[in-house]
Amino acid sequence: GENDNEEGKQKVDLLTEGSLGLAASGFYELKRVFQLRFFRSFWNTTHEEWNKVRKNRSQSEGGLIWLAQDSLRVSELTKVESMLASAIDRYPLDYRAYVAAGFLHIEKNNLSKAEYYFTEAFSTAKTNVQKTFTLLLLSRLYWISGNLSKEYEKVQRALSLNVDSVDAIYQDIVVKFHQEKEKIASQRLAKLVQENREYFVTAFIDPDLA
Repeated sequence: GENDNEEGKQKVDLLTEGSLGLAASGFYELKRVFQLRFFRSFWNTTHEEWNKVRKNRSQSEGGLIWLAQDSLRVSELTKVESMLASAIDRYPLDYRAYVAAGFLHIEKNNLSKAEYYFTEAFSTAKTNVQKTFTLLLLSRLYWISGNLSKEYEKVQRALSLNVDSVDAIYQDIVVKFHQEKEKIASQRLAKLVQENREYFVTAFIDPDLA
C-alpha cells in the first residue's frame, strides 16, 4: 500500500530547492516499486525495457480494476474486495486484478493471501516487465516475513528477466548486505550510484540498510 496523499505531495513541493529538495524527493520516492503509484504508472505499457517503463508517469486510465485500485488508495477496503472479486471473475487472465488483490491483502495484513495473489499475477503476466514487477512484489513479501532465501530467489529471477532493472539490482544489493557479502554489495552499490544518482539518497535513508 501507500500514503500517496495530497499532504505528502505538498510537503515535497515546499522543499524544491537544493539539498533539502533532493532529500525530500528521495524520501517520497523510496521503494516506489512497491507502491500503488508505480503500479499505475505502467498500467497499459507495451515497453519491454524496465528502466523505460519506470519513468512513465501517465495515470489516466479506467475500467473496473482501475477503479478498484483507486479505491484501495483511499482505503475503501470492503468496496475494493467486492470490485476485485467481480474483476477476477470477469477477467481471469488479467494479471492486474491479481496485483491489486495482493495489495489489498497487504493492507489487510494478510501476507499469505497477498502471496497467493501475487503468485497468480506472475502466472498470468504476459511480458517480462509484468513478470519482473510481480517477482519484486513477492520478494518484498518474503523480506517482510524474514524469508531471505526466497526473497533472494525472486530477486535473482527478476534480474534474469530484466538484467538492467535498477530496482532489481538495488534489491539484490540490499540482500547481499544482509548476507554479509559487504565487499561485492558495496562495489555494486557504488556502480549503481554512479549510473543512477537517485540511489545515493535512497541508499542513504533506506531503513533496510540502516
